[in-house]
Amino acid sequence: MTTILEAAMRAMNLDPETDNETGQVRAIVGGNEAPAAMGCTAMVDEERSVLVTTAIVAQPVPLDRIEAIAEFALRINRSLIYGSLDVDLDGGWIQFRGGLSFGGTELSQRLVQNALREVVVALNALLDPLVEIIEGRLDARAAWQQTRDGAEN
Repeated sequence: MTTILEAAMRAMNLDPETDNETGQVRAIVGGNEAPAAMGCTAMVDEERSVLVTTAIVAQPVPLDRIEAIAEFALRINRSLIYGSLDVDLDGGWIQFRGGLSFGGTELSQRLVQNALREVVVALNALLDPLVEIIEGRLDARAAWQQTRDGAEN
């Protein structure tokens, strides 16, 4: 399965690296400067026929801002149709995770590319409010309202 994941990333002009122990394939996406720097991962659970994709902000959140980011994630997740925004409460890593059940069909490079694009685009759309919270310019509620109001326009 990692061959399909690697091919999908290469087709997206990414340079995939595979962890042979876990079967996870990862690559750097976007720029090298925060907050644009992020990585993406793809992994297949063959037993369940599920593709799991994530986009991860390259730098962790300062520990004193994790609670605010977690509140923002809880608020934003209620309105999402696909995926979820997660924060590692111990390490401060922010990720947007999506899953795709492909049971009954063959997993294709195109499906992997679409799933990866979805999580990268979703996290990229949330970067500005996340940075506002991290830098202390907005609290979680205000950032959520700003994001919600922007999505309605």
